[in-house]
Amino acid sequence: MRKGDGFEEVIEFSIDRKALGDWYQKQGSRACVILGLGLGLLIGVAGASSKVEKLSAPSPQEIVLGFCGTLALCAVIGGLIGVLAYWVFVHRSARRRADQLRLRVEGAFLRFNYISPRTGGAMDSKIHFRAIVDYAVSQSKREERFGHSTLCMSTTAGGPAGAGMIRVPGVVNALEVRDQLAEIDALRE
Repeated sequence: MRKGDGFEEVIEFSIDRKALGDWYQKQGSRACVILGLGLGLLIGVAGASSKVEKLSAPSPQEIVLGFCGTLALCAVIGGLIGVLAYWVFVHRSARRRADQLRLRVEGAFLRFNYISPRTGGAMDSKIHFRAIVDYAVSQSKREERFGHSTLCMSTTAGGPAGAGMIRVPGVVNALEVRDQLAEIDALRE
C-alpha cells in the first residue's frame, strides 16, 4: 500500500478479452467483406460493360442479363476474396490485439500495453497522472451488443482529431474503473 492514499502501489484492471476479441473480429470481418464486395463490383462493372460492348445489336434483355450476371459473379468472387482476407490477415490478429491489452496503475503513472492498429506492433505507454485531464466512459451500439465499454482519457496533449485522447476498450466495470482512476489521479497528481 502506498502511504496515505489507501490504494495499492500497482493496480491492474480487468479487460474482457473474449468480448473484445469477438468485437475486433466482427469489425474486421465486416471491413474485409465490404472491401471485397466493393472490389468485386468495381471489376464487375468493367467486365460487364466490355461484355455488353462485344454483343452485336443486343436487345435490352441481353444487356440487363449480361450486366447483372457478370456483376453478380464478380460480387461473389469479391466477397470470397474478402472472407479469405479476413481469415489470413484479421482473425488471429484480432484475438492477439485483445489478449495484449493491459491497463494498470504504477505509482503516479497509468500504464497500458496494446497492439497498435496502425502498425501492428506492440506498444507500451506510461503516462503521468498529471497529464490526464478528464476521464469518461463511452459505449457505442456495437460495443453494447458485445457487452463492453471504452474507457476514454483526455490528456494535456490535445491536438486535432483526438490526438490527446487515450481509448481503452473492453474494461470490465468501466464506470467504477473511471471513478477509481479519477480518485487515484486526485491523490497522486
